[in-house]
Amino acid sequence: MNSSQSNPSIGEVLQDFATGDVSDPRLADFVRRFPGYEAELRAFAAEAAALMREAQPETVAVDDLAIVRRTLPRLTGLHNELTASRARDVFEGLAPAELRTIARRLDLPMPFMDRLKSRLVEVTTIPAAFVAWLARGFEATEEDIRFTLDKPALAGGAGAFVIDGAAGSSKQTFEEALETCPLSGEQRDRLRRVAQPPR
Repeated sequence: MNSSQSNPSIGEVLQDFATGDVSDPRLADFVRRFPGYEAELRAFAAEAAALMREAQPETVAVDDLAIVRRTLPRLTGLHNELTASRARDVFEGLAPAELRTIARRLDLPMPFMDRLKSRLVEVTTIPAAFVAWLARGFEATEEDIRFTLDKPALAGGAGAFVIDGAAGSSKQTFEEALETCPLSGEQRDRLRRVAQPPR
């Protein structure tokens, strides 16, 4: 793992952990250094210990990389489940007046806010800088924003758009949403600037 990286991924942390012994003191050190991955590290250590027990004494020792390859997909799934269980829907329980206040604070036009609230924008197409900007405006985490916008589109939501003459509730890309939402050219340009990564 690149020690200069301040926010390593779960895969990098587990791969680094697997390069040495998976003893209790080493596990405790990794949990102290990466508390956000405690559940994954403990699950990985338990899995590694089980694999070590399965290895026959006369066979070659279990390869650390093999342990990572076998365990990582399960732990990545566990990490995603844990993240989803901690994430919250930023629109849930939000009164209309509160939503308008957030929109004003962000200077986000209500037609586009309605499009987001109806979950009509495909989250994977929303630039990271825009997600971070929304998170600051909602006083939430970026995971909360992604979790909210990744939910199925609301049928007949306020931001429903028309495809081939028929109302639809399938999702649009971020750029399609900007183009089809009733915004001024200035508002579109501003939202595109917000979506640009910081230089």
